[in-house]
Amino acid sequence: MFQAEKGANAIPGYTGFIPSQDYDQDLLQIQGNRNHIPNYAGFVPGIKSENLFGKTFGKITLLSTTHEHHRGSDLPADIRYKSEVKEAYCDQRDQRGRDINLYGKLDPETSKALAYTLSNLTHFEQTNTLPKRSDSKDRQSNLTYEEALQKLK
Repeated sequence: MFQAEKGANAIPGYTGFIPSQDYDQDLLQIQGNRNHIPNYAGFVPGIKSENLFGKTFGKITLLSTTHEHHRGSDLPADIRYKSEVKEAYCDQRDQRGRDINLYGKLDPETSKALAYTLSNLTHFEQTNTLPKRSDSKDRQSNLTYEEALQKLK
């Protein structure tokens, strides 16, 4: 019997469009060069979204395959409070104490921290603008262009 080269659904004697690739193939079964992460099979044991954070894929894979990362939902404080901005969590109680020692007590009369607040700068009594010129009316001249030119010469 006649066997078609491009597939079983080819019509004998048909000279129209014949696709160069068979798109009905299972693309997951085809092995070949692809642009992907080398040796990445889609699943790395031990990686969960909540326990490894802010590292590259290579570092996360190494930590999870060597079992050097912390497991479970009860994370220690040094891991729990890491963020994208800082590696370490700053204890706010200590920071507040340092601020009080640096700026003094937070009262309006003695505090350096409250000296430059927006409410202090918006009062019209505290503005540092230049005083209005006293000779502003005398600056207008009644001379014409020709008369002023004659005075300059």
